[in-house]
Amino acid sequence: MSNSNQAPPPQAPPSQAPTPVPPVLMANIRVQDFRGLSDMVTSLEPLTVFVGENNSGKTSLLQALAVFFGASRATEDDLHVDATGKRATKFVIDVRFVPGAGLKFAPDVETRLVGHIQVPQDAAEPHYFTMRVTGEVAKDGTGIELERRFVTGWAETRAASSGLRLAPQRPGREHLELVTFFMLDARRDLVEELRTRTSHWGRLLADLGLDPAEQADIEKALETVGNRIVASSPVLESVKTGLGGVKDALGGSISDVAIAPVPGRVDDLSRAVDVMIKRPQGAALPLRLQGQGSRSLAAVMVFESFVRKRVTLGGPVSPLVVAAFEEPEAHLHPQAHRAMLGLIAKLNGQKLVSTHSPHVVRVADIHTIRSISRDATGGPQCKAVPRKSNGIPTFAGEELANVTRFVQRNNGEILFARAVVVIEGDTEDFALPVFARHHWGKDPSLLAVSFAHTDGAGNGKHVVRILECLGVPWVLMADGDDAGKKGVAAIEKALGRPLTTDELVQLPNDVGFDECLIDAGYRPPIETAIAEHCGPDELAGCRARWHGQAVKGGGTRDYQSPGWEDRLVKEFCKRNKGTLGQVLASVILRDAQKHNLPPLPPIVREVFNRVDKWLK
Repeated sequence: MSNSNQAPPPQAPPSQAPTPVPPVLMANIRVQDFRGLSDMVTSLEPLTVFVGENNSGKTSLLQALAVFFGASRATEDDLHVDATGKRATKFVIDVRFVPGAGLKFAPDVETRLVGHIQVPQDAAEPHYFTMRVTGEVAKDGTGIELERRFVTGWAETRAASSGLRLAPQRPGREHLELVTFFMLDARRDLVEELRTRTSHWGRLLADLGLDPAEQADIEKALETVGNRIVASSPVLESVKTGLGGVKDALGGSISDVAIAPVPGRVDDLSRAVDVMIKRPQGAALPLRLQGQGSRSLAAVMVFESFVRKRVTLGGPVSPLVVAAFEEPEAHLHPQAHRAMLGLIAKLNGQKLVSTHSPHVVRVADIHTIRSISRDATGGPQCKAVPRKSNGIPTFAGEELANVTRFVQRNNGEILFARAVVVIEGDTEDFALPVFARHHWGKDPSLLAVSFAHTDGAGNGKHVVRILECLGVPWVLMADGDDAGKKGVAAIEKALGRPLTTDELVQLPNDVGFDECLIDAGYRPPIETAIAEHCGPDELAGCRARWHGQAVKGGGTRDYQSPGWEDRLVKEFCKRNKGTLGQVLASVILRDAQKHNLPPLPPIVREVFNRVDKWLK
């Protein structure tokens, strides 16, 4: 099959090769009418990182997989409600599986899947099979009934999926046990898990792996310790005597009442295990007295241990362990955000991570990121940066390094944005957010609008190409000088098309942002900004020092003949880029009316008007 959204056979990097090799991997998922997802399809990697705004559908996608694999029970609340308030009558979840390694399934897996394996026409693509889970309201009104079926083929769209043939045979236990799904949600807290047998902690400690003889000796020692505590404590001895009345009241139905200050059985001891944390030169304190970050991190580490144990369990076929993490960075400091993804990546099996952290995406492989957003109709979409385009790597070598630098490291938050303004200069970087707060009446971050500073016109192509792949709307404000024009040409070449009027706001010929503002009549408030920021005599001193200086390319600086005021302020702004942007914008907004100027310079308003189209 050939499809831009279809993943190639997912292969883990050699350094992260799972041991043992999982029998299958999830390659694609399509979710229809489940919670906030009316219809969405995406490819999956051995490690997939989901990003997007709040309520974009990240949690819905992970919950859909939990229902698909039986790790979570479906309810009527899982049925999608459309814009008119109408609730869907059923949901459909399709998952396409490919071999854990190579193009063909292992013989023991193939035996289980006889009659359900699909062989693509392209011999370079892996064999696969598709399973579907349909959830409908039970006729007796007791909840959602699930039906699991094998499906012949794979479809990327709602219409095409309805035409796929359902196999008469339903998946049996031998098929379902090929995959085990676990999810750690954002509400995790190890303190809450410590006393719960069904938590990851409880299941991890359910079997401590003790030798039976050793366990018997330990339990005997526990009984001795318990009896000694009671005998040594006048309080407990008194309570024991008082509890003797229980025996008298219940008559022959019980033979004795005792106090157990410590668990007498190893199985019960696991519930009394606590986690102690000791800081340098400090006393060890239980986890319940630690901050939420430590408790959350401990829960992730316990989950990691639990998953690792599950991967190594023996059996005829070791299952694919799918571990889903919802916001693993919650309550952690930035360095821990980056470290967390590294810890998760080392897990065997398949990992799914939803995150709101630019620090996490900073260290992720750009090709593993999936951006979930809403299209113009409000429907969900999930987009990725393809590894190849027409058989050629989308990004390689220096190009990939530039993407890492200018997108993930310098502008990571744009991967979560609803719209992005791409700018090249320092002044714009500081000034535009100030103007934006005036334009929208609130911080642009509250509208999920980001500003991407490319540190030069030639680097815009790296940012724009990623935004295009992930479906994030953008507008470029480019200088009108030669560098700005060359930057626009480079972007058009990289995209393979000319930029539209909605995508490009180009400054007039041969001017940058500061010069454009001065030419538009904003020199007086800019002079005020310079005086307030640098001192009232700064411009006069610069005029005296710079007048008559040689200019590169010939000629001298002239700050005496008519028009010298504009020339002086332009030169000052050019020499002080990165220091005036914020104060410059603030003074313009404050004093514009005094000079009969609009608070927002026309070029700035033009940029924000483009963004307004996307926000609507």
